[in-house]
Amino acid sequence: MQTKYHLFLLTSTLFTLSLTSLSATEEDNSTKRFSTITFERQIILEDSHSKLEWVNGKDKNSSVKDGFKGFPESKNNIELTIKNESKKYCEELTFATYKDWRVPTAQEHQDLIQATEKENFLLHYTLKDSPRVIAISNNKLTTINTHNSKPTAKIIPWENGQVAELRCVRDAEEPLAP
Repeated sequence: MQTKYHLFLLTSTLFTLSLTSLSATEEDNSTKRFSTITFERQIILEDSHSKLEWVNGKDKNSSVKDGFKGFPESKNNIELTIKNESKKYCEELTFATYKDWRVPTAQEHQDLIQATEKENFLLHYTLKDSPRVIAISNNKLTTINTHNSKPTAKIIPWENGQVAELRCVRDAEEPLAP
């Protein structure tokens, strides 16, 4: 009886591993610090240094949600509205099967931009040449210059009406399965 049980456990484990390998694929865009993994055509950027996982878009030609929220230039882009919309968007986001996304802090996003620039790692943006990304620190809305705006990774207080993009983040408990 015990042998059948062990055989059942072994078979279950192998089956689970084979399913995992079919649903997640590693991408070529990897460095020592960063790697990307695709789940159901949605791409997560893993940062082994900070132990954070970032929304990083979707496969090309895919109709799935890319995980980003853009705030194009508008007079309605006032701080309280953008802050509340950003929090709500990340909290309600289901991306690559995860549901525990949040708005990054300014320091987290600044570190991501600086590190990806240093490692020559390509970040995906949905707003063409997105100049800034959104962060919330100490309950204040800020933006951080992206690679497309100089000085890169500078933290800037929110200015009503500016163009910015939201990239949600989650705390990684353990590495994703390859």
